[in-house]
Amino acid sequence: MQYEFFCNNETYTVTLEKKGDIFEATVGEKTYTIDARRATDRFLSFIVDGRSVLAHLARGDAGWALGLGGRQFVLEDPSAAEEKSAGSGGGGGGDGHIATPMPGKVVEVLVAEGDAVSVEQPLVILESMKMQNEIKSDVDGVVSKIHLAAGALANFGDPLIEIEVAEG
Repeated sequence: MQYEFFCNNETYTVTLEKKGDIFEATVGEKTYTIDARRATDRFLSFIVDGRSVLAHLARGDAGWALGLGGRQFVLEDPSAAEEKSAGSGGGGGGDGHIATPMPGKVVEVLVAEGDAVSVEQPLVILESMKMQNEIKSDVDGVVSKIHLAAGALANFGDPLIEIEVAEG
């Protein structure tokens, strides 16, 4: 099966082939061997090329939200993405609503309300499964609201930070 996803202003073609209990996924020139298990409705456990990976998946208005390795991705159908205006604000292709991609404890908030931030700038350190993950900005803009402080426990999808997207 072949799928196309629009993520971070790029379209990716993913070819997925089931071989027994595992999958082979090809993205561009790279092929990955994946053993996937659904842990819950929103959590998937993968062994990708021998490494354990926990993914958090949620269906949203823009497509699928995927939390992977402390980073957030929105996977959209390219035909839906083309309908959006090509120059809509702030680099990175996000909407400025930063939510927890995994349950965990907020270790540190690295920004304050009113701070200017850029795409890929670390915003929050979130500890999940004894690992610290940097949650990064998906847009250029200004922090308008911080929802959780250091020490707070967060569930998957809880709002962390709101960013007013820079016009660009």
